[in-house]
Amino acid sequence: LNLALTRHFYKAEKELGELCDKGVGPGYYVYENLVTYFKDNSEYFQSEQGLKALLKVPVFANMLILDNLKLENVQANGQNPYDAWLLNRTNAMWFNNYMVYLKENRTTSISKNDVVELKDK
Repeated sequence: LNLALTRHFYKAEKELGELCDKGVGPGYYVYENLVTYFKDNSEYFQSEQGLKALLKVPVFANMLILDNLKLENVQANGQNPYDAWLLNRTNAMWFNNYMVYLKENRTTSISKNDVVELKDK
């Protein structure tokens, strides 16, 4: 997990450098293509193929990673406005349902007692 997050961090850092230097980067073009594609092709909404496409876009991957790293007692109320704007712009509000589904499974699969037991080991 640490290696995966480190690699993701360096990819994101490189993308941000390109965005700052050139105003665009590979992730930007992927996002813009996705905006056009999802608005014109609704057959991929809420599908496995659509989900795979969204997770290849840095902003969606970051959204999912950050959501998964949140502690239950630190959650903000509701969705942040930037995430809502991104989902609305790509016509992919269903992605939020996927994140809620993951969060529910995480909280039902691992109870707080399990976490305490893991910390004690």
